[in-house]
Amino acid sequence: MTSLRNKAVHGAKWQVLAVACQAIITLVTMAIYARFISKESFGQFAIVNVFMLFVISITEFGLGASLVQLKQFKQTHISFAFYGSLALGLIAFTVLYASSPWITQFYDNQFDPLVLQVLSLNLIIRSAGVVSQSLLIRNFDFKKLFLSIVLANGIGGLGLGVWMAYHDFQIWALVYSLLVINGLIVLLNYVFTRHSVRPVFSRADSTQVLSFGGGLTVMKLVSQLGNSIDKLILGKYVPMQAVGFYERAFYISNLPKVYLARSVDNVLFSTLARVQDNKRKLADGYLNTLTLISLCMSVIATNLFFFPDWFVTILLGSNWEEAVPILQIFSIYAFLIIFVKFSDTVLKALNKVWGGSIIKGLFTVSKFCIILALVYAPFRTIAIGAVAAYAIHAILMLLYVSKIASIRLSDFLDAFYPVFILFSILVVKNIVILFFGWSNVLFVFMTSLLVDAILLLSSFIWMRNIFKPGFLPFVRSFLQWVPDRFATRIDELWFR
Repeated sequence: MTSLRNKAVHGAKWQVLAVACQAIITLVTMAIYARFISKESFGQFAIVNVFMLFVISITEFGLGASLVQLKQFKQTHISFAFYGSLALGLIAFTVLYASSPWITQFYDNQFDPLVLQVLSLNLIIRSAGVVSQSLLIRNFDFKKLFLSIVLANGIGGLGLGVWMAYHDFQIWALVYSLLVINGLIVLLNYVFTRHSVRPVFSRADSTQVLSFGGGLTVMKLVSQLGNSIDKLILGKYVPMQAVGFYERAFYISNLPKVYLARSVDNVLFSTLARVQDNKRKLADGYLNTLTLISLCMSVIATNLFFFPDWFVTILLGSNWEEAVPILQIFSIYAFLIIFVKFSDTVLKALNKVWGGSIIKGLFTVSKFCIILALVYAPFRTIAIGAVAAYAIHAILMLLYVSKIASIRLSDFLDAFYPVFILFSILVVKNIVILFFGWSNVLFVFMTSLLVDAILLLSSFIWMRNIFKPGFLPFVRSFLQWVPDRFATRIDELWFR
């Protein structure tokens, strides 16, 4: 257990650092892109990228994740995962490349099919790197993941992407920067963790990988469809410029999930998979993670709700005012999606992905019906409908996890009580700011963020009795980056 502790500690440190650096690069590039790339281009890219992400879920087929979930694996597992992912990537590329003219025609030729054809190269690139990334995650080698992520995003995003956006390449700046980023990540990950590409197969081992991978793929496919169904419908019935406003507002609200939750998700998945037979330890790891991330999300979500105009102006510019009311509604989504994200992690660790697929199917159907019924309504109303579907999704996932992990309602209440306290204080604070309406917006914004940081840290100190034993030492150790001290407390935080 000591070895697992140390690996988890070391991995968490580098994973957080990697995600933090990637988030900074993303925010900078997003702010630059929004000032040089048209709203129509963002709308077009939103539609094209939906098809990409959907097909990527098929090509990966959960084969890489199965290497993390398995207690033990052999070369035959690696070989099948690698060649299986690569074969699916090639097939998906061919199908998407050939069907791109029909997809474009469905959307009334509002974008060039060549955009989708070029971007579909990502299918081959991503599938070639599935095994390398999974092996790094399984071994908690997040230092190497940090290097590949930062280098790739720096070169592809801040470098090539910004240069192309400045020189008016429009949507092609988004396409080529994404290709370069993914290509460099795959290349560097393979250099950091070389694995044999010798084709060695075993029917039993292949079946074992497929058993987990198939269920995970179905869950990811349905989830991806549910997350994107609103953009697919809107792209057909409203102008691409309007889709651009909607997509950018959602993109900002989704950033906390992408970066904050992901900072611990891979480490949590690998850790919970190792203790999947001990439901008490697994439940404690899940609940403590929810408490910690939900506290942070309370700060982000309340600020997005009360001051959406600040974020839109800073991240997108003054000519994106239409995105403000949409972002305000999606701030609720930013908080809800955390519960879905970590529930997914538990389902993967326990190999209960088929049950999760049913829930996500219900979510997709409900969201499809809501968006279709509201397609000609104001975008703020459409956003409210989408958030309502996410609320249903989150509740169902929490209920399912509580059942399979034997978590009682009182356990959830204990975990969320400090979140409720901090959330209430933040709401009162933000109402006071709006009531007085200070004229110096930048000063008030920076002061508000400073107060939020103090409140967040104070919640770790003043509410120490609310948390499970060991929570405060964990926070202190983590913030001070003291791995040895952190290692002595990791059991108390994640596991009783």
